Amino acid sequence: MTADLMHLDFEEQIDLLEERKMKIGNRTRAVSKLKHINYYKLKEFAEPISKVEDINGQKIRTYENVSFEQVLVRYYQDKNLRIYLMHAIEKIEISIKTQLGYVLGQGNYGPFGYLKFNNWCNRDKYCKYYLQDQEDVFKSRLKKKMRHSEHSELKSKKNLNNKSFPSVWLMIDLLTFGDVLKLLEYMSTKNLQTIAKTYDCSTAELMSWLKCLKFIRNACAHNSNVIDLKLRTTPTVKEEWKEYLFKYENKENKYTDRIAVVLFVLHHFIKEINPNYNFKDIGCSIAKLVDKDTKKANILGFKEIDSIHKISGKPRKKKRIHKKS
Repeated sequence: MTADLMHLDFEEQIDLLEERKMKIGNRTRAVSKLKHINYYKLKEFAEPISKVEDINGQKIRTYENVSFEQVLVRYYQDKNLRIYLMHAIEKIEISIKTQLGYVLGQGNYGPFGYLKFNNWCNRDKYCKYYLQDQEDVFKSRLKKKMRHSEHSELKSKKNLNNKSFPSVWLMIDLLTFGDVLKLLEYMSTKNLQTIAKTYDCSTAELMSWLKCLKFIRNACAHNSNVIDLKLRTTPTVKEEWKEYLFKYENKENKYTDRIAVVLFVLHHFIKEINPNYNFKDIGCSIAKLVDKDTKKANILGFKEIDSIHKISGKPRKKKRIHKKS
């Protein structure tokens, strides 16, 4: 049985990390931290800065030139970053819901026109039978959400139609991020273009970026490691981002699928919603993780250290030129 599969007390866990070449420093502090942060959780954050060695015929992960404090920084900055990401994504979610409700409630649609999918969906892309099925599913789920909601406005008959469905503006608040994405996918091209225009992007970019943010939001909500997360599908990369993002060698036009591209997506949305939004906290977390090390910046998906300034709002420092007298 390997040491990883044996029950080890906290002192023995530290011994194991030391045996695998990790620098411990303050042993008392390290033991204290392991009492409250699972050994495997810290091991997960150490992995990207570790290496695998062949020791006595076994593949063993070792931590040469890696300190326990360094791993703690990665753990805590990931925790901080998840909080900041959730805050920013919430602003985007509220904004998207507002735009969706506005488009579906305007003109001939009216307050309850959203209930007839054939009115506002992409009929060139979806047949009427499919749209009818999706409409029925949506209405069933909406009724269930209403039953579980404590929203006081749902109790007022003036906000409901004759079948007790809420107005579009009230309905929007009952939706999850996933529900919103579904409705956007069904929308006619014209309606989707109206929403995309609000965020200065194409419809393809809008859908690609929102799917990316939904994935990240779920990762944050489940306390997953986001600084080392690898996206299943890389979101559409705007041309002006490319000079700041890490590009894979020997892969034509293949840019990073790490957290850096998520931050550029986030930055694009937020500056359209609130140009004065402060990205300082996000920038500080990333800066602490990178610690002026280009390789660490590459791991997160940035081309170089200065790339971080593009999304943090922190201006690059100009080099001083000393003139000869």
